[in-house]
Amino acid sequence: MACHRALHDSVAVSRSCAYRIFLGLVLCAAAGIGRAQTLVPRTWTSNSDKRWSRDANWGGNRPNADTEYAVFGTGTQLNPQLNANNTSLAGIVFEASAPGYNLTDDNGARTLKLGGANATYAFIQQNSANNQAIGIKTLSLLDPTVLDIS
Repeated sequence: MACHRALHDSVAVSRSCAYRIFLGLVLCAAAGIGRAQTLVPRTWTSNSDKRWSRDANWGGNRPNADTEYAVFGTGTQLNPQLNANNTSLAGIVFEASAPGYNLTDDNGARTLKLGGANATYAFIQQNSANNQAIGIKTLSLLDPTVLDIS
């Protein structure tokens, strides 16, 4: 199955992952699932420090709603740290220009929720040739989720 680059054709992995997920594989979802989404991208600019909750690190507005998704492209702070409980967003996109990111949480007990009522499905889209890592205590992917490993 061909892997589609469009955001609405993206993916997810598994429910509540309490372990490190390495996203060296290209993850994309099958086309034509659910209704069309209108989601707002929030791009990591790492202008201030490594804290996820600092708006300045996201060009003014951090992603924290199921109508928004996080975008990681070129950057100098490659270790964003989730430092707020129950952060929710539609998904995560690693652009082709993304170096190897290592997303962690600050206390080993945070939850990152992907998907939700306003998102057709949860997704993580890996477009970079570099490996990405997510080391957050709980990664919750809400229904529906799809895994397509090409």
